[in-house]
Amino acid sequence: MKIYLDTNVILDVVLIRHPFFSDAQKILEWCEEKTVHGYTSVLSFSNIAYIQRPRTPPRDRIPKLIALRSIITPVDVTATILDQALYSNFKDFEDAMQYFCARSCGADYLVTRNTEDFAPAEIAVVTPKDFLSIYHSLQ
Repeated sequence: MKIYLDTNVILDVVLIRHPFFSDAQKILEWCEEKTVHGYTSVLSFSNIAYIQRPRTPPRDRIPKLIALRSIITPVDVTATILDQALYSNFKDFEDAMQYFCARSCGADYLVTRNTEDFAPAEIAVVTPKDFLSIYHSLQ
């Protein structure tokens, strides 16, 4: 099963954001175990690096990204994805970029905490909690 992780889900783990941390951490554990195949945009890596700057000492930033890279497959952002996002019906451009990256990697689910922003999606868009339930029901 392929899942695409929105930046907010990964940040919940990187920044230990409660009450979201435990659900997101479980999903990343499954990615690490290769129980599910996790993907995110290469842009998410740079956004995570930028957002963690005030909270993470410089010596810890790159090792966290390397650890993340070892369990999540980055999806390249292409000119086609950019064009799809620019001309889409999404209200939020960044969400459109995430969505079209998810489509390009063939994700079965896009996991995010802001599902309402992905209304025009043709991929199943679920919260981390919903994904945990879905995964458990398939086992």
